[in-house]
Amino acid sequence: MSASNSTPMLRVMPQSIELINGINSAFLSNILLLIIKRLSEEQKGSQIFSQEEKLKLKELLSLHEDSTLEIVLSTLEHIIRHAAFHVMRPSNLSKYVSELGFYEQVGSLISELWAVHAKSVIDMLKKETCAHLKVEHIESSIHCSLSSLKGGHTELPLALVHFNLNGAYITNETADDRLRSTNDSYKSTLSLEFNREELAEFYQMLETVQSHLDDLL
Repeated sequence: MSASNSTPMLRVMPQSIELINGINSAFLSNILLLIIKRLSEEQKGSQIFSQEEKLKLKELLSLHEDSTLEIVLSTLEHIIRHAAFHVMRPSNLSKYVSELGFYEQVGSLISELWAVHAKSVIDMLKKETCAHLKVEHIESSIHCSLSSLKGGHTELPLALVHFNLNGAYITNETADDRLRSTNDSYKSTLSLEFNREELAEFYQMLETVQSHLDDLL
């Protein structure tokens, strides 16, 4: 199965593709390794690279603008995060990167490093994304919706899947919000509606994710 058929394509600027394709393989490998290792660790700040490191990289890669370096680093980071989010196999990641427009050797380099470090990156990003909001319980129900057809109406059966969520309080912080205790919790229910075809597609996606996770363990 083509990577582009199973995973939504990441939007990558043509400029970033050209820049990364032009980086020496040894330099690119070191940069990717740093990104992957730091995504595998708890981050104390939002930036993977310090300003001092960025200055060294800018000089090392002979880049004249700070924005150009940011394009390179953010694109590489987004590719790794994208691979983690979709639990991509190394072989699929290599093909996927090539389909984005990167040279084959770039795809091979990324997939080789991903094969070694995928599990640690996925585990850490899972902690980041799930630390505040977790699925506490799942329920389901069926209901019918009236669908207008030529000559009359028909009942369309729909499935509702309810995710009962529990976690740390998350919101756009206001003055009142800041007075809340850090022990306060946020509870809500996320309900997703599926018709028969959509539910089958959702189930297949879960099966694919489970298969990819099994391959990495």
